[in-house]
Amino acid sequence: MTPAFDVVVVTTHDIGRHLHCYGRDSVRSPNLDALAADGVMFEAAFATAPQCSPSRASLATGMYPHNNGVMGLAHHGFDWDLAVPHAARVFAGHGFATHLFGGQHVSPRPESLGFSGIHPTSAFAEVLAAQPDERRLYLEVNFDETHRPYPALAGGRRRPTIPGYLPPGPESEVEMAEVEATIETMDAAAGRVLDALDRTGRAEHAVVVFTTDHGLAMPRAKCTLYDPGLEVALLMRGPDARMRGGRREPRMVSNLDVLPTLMEACGLPIPPGTQGQSLFMGRDAVFAE
Repeated sequence: MTPAFDVVVVTTHDIGRHLHCYGRDSVRSPNLDALAADGVMFEAAFATAPQCSPSRASLATGMYPHNNGVMGLAHHGFDWDLAVPHAARVFAGHGFATHLFGGQHVSPRPESLGFSGIHPTSAFAEVLAAQPDERRLYLEVNFDETHRPYPALAGGRRRPTIPGYLPPGPESEVEMAEVEATIETMDAAAGRVLDALDRTGRAEHAVVVFTTDHGLAMPRAKCTLYDPGLEVALLMRGPDARMRGGRREPRMVSNLDVLPTLMEACGLPIPPGTQGQSLFMGRDAVFAE
């Protein structure tokens, strides 16, 4: 049976829940706010690790880092690599065309992950428009605008939201203003992805996920097991009624739970060894390493 839905996973680096829809009033993120207003926003989503590669590996496999093989960074000099199939290979096995836009950070061998095409993020609309209407798609879009180093800002920006774990003062204000400017740039790029789905008519039968890998790249956040290091934005929109209508889900969830939820939404079997569960079950506890 041909799967009914496309799957679009959009990620960015290092923002935690620092979006307007999560109550950070100084952040301009209108496109992601609109996705939240049309879909479901998970208010208490956490990563399995406060570092890029291990967290992203859990997102792509539904398994903890010590089970999927990525317990450290995947780029040259560290060279951790997936020991289990990536989501792209899983969906390809069910007949999906699989495309990666932007970088990946779970393997030093991107060609091994199961993507049939690897493209810059700017090519999303062009590649999407070229796909046959009847072919189901697994599309992964990874933005890097929000990763350090942040571009310096000219004056004139309104005062940013300073997280409570950072000291007040001009240093925090400058850093957070720069972060919020990169979030605005990334949000515009995410908006172009959502617009392309609308223009091609695929939005109505696509399950769209937006998330990040871990918390802000700030002291007491990224690379720590404090809540600010593990908290992530997680937005989802899809044909399922649970993924519509601006719902807010207050129960704790893990990014382990994204892949099994996508498989469930597409009516596909969950891969053996998956440690996640449906996002809509909620959790009494989350675990990280």
